[in-house]
Amino acid sequence: MVGGKRDADGAGDECFWTSSESPTDEQLARESQAALVWLWDGRQARVEERVERVSDEENDRHWADREGKRQLVAFHQSQPVESREELVALLEATPDDPPRPPFWVGYRVVPERFEYVREGGGWTRRRLQP
Repeated sequence: MVGGKRDADGAGDECFWTSSESPTDEQLARESQAALVWLWDGRQARVEERVERVSDEENDRHWADREGKRQLVAFHQSQPVESREELVALLEATPDDPPRPPFWVGYRVVPERFEYVREGGGWTRRRLQP
């Protein structure tokens, strides 16, 4: 999984992008579920949700703004290469501003369950769920 951001239509859902050729995408296609977890200062927030693919138009908007395009086009996510020299050659053969490859797709996460946990004294936890 690569990169997360708010969606462009202002709905407030989180979106992330990945390769449709990756194990992540295969699992999402089967399950259509994901969980996001944030940890900080003895606290944890977890959101469980369903996921749905974003439109090609939204994928194109995301691609236009993102950094590291050459690397994403040159290096297929989750696919090994023989050597560093091969990686360098792949990158050198990729234009500076490549068009979005068809394998680069986004998912919108639509929250269904929220959980907030705060550390307490003596191995206790305070758990809040709506």
